[in-house]
Amino acid sequence: MELGEAAARIDWRRSARSDDLYVREREQEDPVRLLLWADGSGSMHYASAPALPSKAARAHLLLQALALAATEAEERVDVLGAERRRSPLADRLQSAETADPSLQDASAGDVILLAGDFLEESTLDRLAEASDRGATGILIKIADPAEAEFPFQGRVFLTATEDSDPEADIGRADRLRSPYLAAWQAHLDRLSAAAEGAGWPIFIHRTDEDPVPLLGAIADRLRAPEGRWAV
Repeated sequence: MELGEAAARIDWRRSARSDDLYVREREQEDPVRLLLWADGSGSMHYASAPALPSKAARAHLLLQALALAATEAEERVDVLGAERRRSPLADRLQSAETADPSLQDASAGDVILLAGDFLEESTLDRLAEASDRGATGILIKIADPAEAEFPFQGRVFLTATEDSDPEADIGRADRLRSPYLAAWQAHLDRLSAAAEGAGWPIFIHRTDEDPVPLLGAIADRLRAPEGRWAV
């Protein structure tokens, strides 16, 4: 820091770790806008065991933790589709839940975090449009362990998670395990292809996993070398 620098420009976080005073560079003064979306489809409320969080609960936890980190880095945080911008983040995420996000407001320089199970794959059609406008982003695929493994045996009765889904008695579930896992892998492949086409990374997370390593990996991906947030 040079004599005469305005105190408002001092980077107090960085200075606290040193004997010197550091000033924020002018090219770093414009904050990144982090846009959040949590999948609001009915399937997100599924949890295969009482001890597990629902997929919706895990998506909200991840997004709120990343939003807090971005806020502490003095970046802007908005929720896609939220109208009450002064309300708490948790309330905005809840109120803005939809099965298909609108990315029309995304613009160049924005960073978009989409967290959901993406079983409604129409969401993926929006990625290329946002990418063409100069926005970048990350997909966070949330899965329950039962979805990923299909551990069912014997006669199984499936109840609907979406209004349009039928209920079904599938008989001997173990006979369906191989075709189910093949369909599940095809679903993951479609997600990966859509993310790759937009130039966005994708992270796959199960609700029986510790969220902390995932949060660290995403934060590292978001944070540019100079401390800014950009994918």
